[in-house]
Amino acid sequence: MTEKKALGRGLAALIPQSAVEKEDIALPAKDSGAEKWLYKGKEVVYILVNDIRPNRFQPRKEFRNDKLKELTESIRQKGVLQPILVRQLAEDNFELVAGERRWRAAKALGLDRIPAIVKETRDSDALEISLIENLQRDDLNPLEEAKAYKRLADEFALDAEKIAQVVGKASSSVSNMLRLLTLSDKVQQAISAGLITTGHAKAILALKDVRLQERLCRRIIKGNLSVREAERISSGAKSGSSARETFKKDLQISALEEGLQKALGTKVRILPNKRGGKIVIEYFSNNDLERVVDIIGSSLRTK
Repeated sequence: MTEKKALGRGLAALIPQSAVEKEDIALPAKDSGAEKWLYKGKEVVYILVNDIRPNRFQPRKEFRNDKLKELTESIRQKGVLQPILVRQLAEDNFELVAGERRWRAAKALGLDRIPAIVKETRDSDALEISLIENLQRDDLNPLEEAKAYKRLADEFALDAEKIAQVVGKASSSVSNMLRLLTLSDKVQQAISAGLITTGHAKAILALKDVRLQERLCRRIIKGNLSVREAERISSGAKSGSSARETFKKDLQISALEEGLQKALGTKVRILPNKRGGKIVIEYFSNNDLERVVDIIGSSLRTK
């Protein structure tokens, strides 16, 4: 079996690292008459923005609007300070390898052309560079990061320890991120949307039952629970049969509270105790109280 190629070079394989990091060198404007020039020893050319397509290997699925707006305004004021990296697929047809945010900002500004370094790159190189560049920026969301690690593992047969060496992180961190992909789609969606953190996700992972995982996820979101609170609930749910039953009942009560809140249009708390419990319905004015009473009365009259 052919051994997969080693990773770890990233952008430095194509552009010296100083060029990747340095952003204080203004590039010649298109109307200056310069068509080609050298940037850190690499030839830079202007390419039509519309001749460039996104990188099919891009691990990032979401681009933060606030950050993109900041970059767009910076380019409006100062121009593109660092060329993007592309590979040529055909005549007048290029694919991004690195620099998608700069390309998107240029499109948003309606720029006709953008400075770029054209490099002949294989699919495997483009995948490696795109994954590593994004992972080293630390601004992927947790699911994007986990999926990027999974691709490195699948495409290059790397274990968590080797991936950690490539991206400069602890192997335990990589392993924990990969575990996120074992969660249900609903929980993963909550992570991607930023509704729960990776700390919350680790607490959820302690539960093996998918239904319990999703219930705990909903409770974390609804109650704005801290990671420590989520860990306490998760720990109690797996510590024994009686604790699990308590946990299930707790989640059932949360579901009932949610149903009552939707029906009454106000905050409702169910407070169980050993003998039974009580229901607390909040109101914010006399008119609000009358509204809630009318809803309850109307419901009783229809029975």
